[in-house]
Amino acid sequence: MEGAKAETIEKIEETKEAAKHPLNKKWLLVGLLVAIFNPVFAGLVLGAAYLSEASLKREGVLVTSISVIWGAFLFFYFRNKVPGMF
Repeated sequence: MEGAKAETIEKIEETKEAAKHPLNKKWLLVGLLVAIFNPVFAGLVLGAAYLSEASLKREGVLVTSISVIWGAFLFFYFRNKVPGMF
């Protein structure tokens, strides 16, 4: 009886974990789109919010990294290509 209970509990936990992955993918996509279109403020804020959630740490690191890299690229690109902008 104990073995069946443990097996059932394990299956329930696996099901809960599997249900989280599509949600994490959705939030990753939303975070990446925000980081690309508005990298400096919204990308960093969303990345920080993801980092504060235990289940979204990997997505938070990715969104924050892309936000910083893309923001730096855009800054240097416009600084060199558009005269008088900065």
